[in-house]
Amino acid sequence: MFNQGYGQMPGYGMPQMPGQGMPQMGMGMQQPMGMGMGMAQQSMNMAMGMANNMMGGMMGQVDPMAMARFNALDSDHSGTITVQEIQKAYQQFKFSAQSAKLLLQAVSDKTYIDAQTFPVFDQYIMSFYNVFMQCSMGQQTIQAPQVQQAVMMLNFKVQQPTLMALIQKYDSDHRGVEFGEFMSICAYLLITSKLMTKFDQKNSGILTLDMNGLQALGLWFL
Repeated sequence: MFNQGYGQMPGYGMPQMPGQGMPQMGMGMQQPMGMGMGMAQQSMNMAMGMANNMMGGMMGQVDPMAMARFNALDSDHSGTITVQEIQKAYQQFKFSAQSAKLLLQAVSDKTYIDAQTFPVFDQYIMSFYNVFMQCSMGQQTIQAPQVQQAVMMLNFKVQQPTLMALIQKYDSDHRGVEFGEFMSICAYLLITSKLMTKFDQKNSGILTLDMNGLQALGLWFL
């Protein structure tokens, strides 16, 4: 049942999914699907570390393989990729432009994807997809208990009522949460974590905002 305590981890011992039938990336790369909880957190931590370094201006050299993939997607050689272009590049994953836009907001202050943003963006998508496929047992949708399990595997901290509200918001057809909808939920949780870091300068875990702060905060959700 979904109404178990937040701190409990459902689904221990869940069978590993074979790496068969997973959508191929734009450059023909394939990612392993059998990701356990520790690997999921490690992958997420890697992505978050890359994002933090990028925000702090400490991003080092872009991985050559990631750079090659970025250049292949950047067909006009502008040095940037739009959200619409990234949606087409990952079309096998079937997420909307809005989902891509939310994730971009979570990893960057820019309105486009560049060579530095791309590896972080890609790492998050693959982390979300691997966990989604493991929890869905290869199905196209997951239900509320599996959404809870997936976000916990990704090490997100969210209370059950909030998660239920997010499911209601993004599962628009109420037929189960598809990957694109799950990606939106994860992107939203990433954005709130980013905002907490940005506005909670005392690391108190509590936001105290004046009107200017509230207006600045609200811009993230327009």
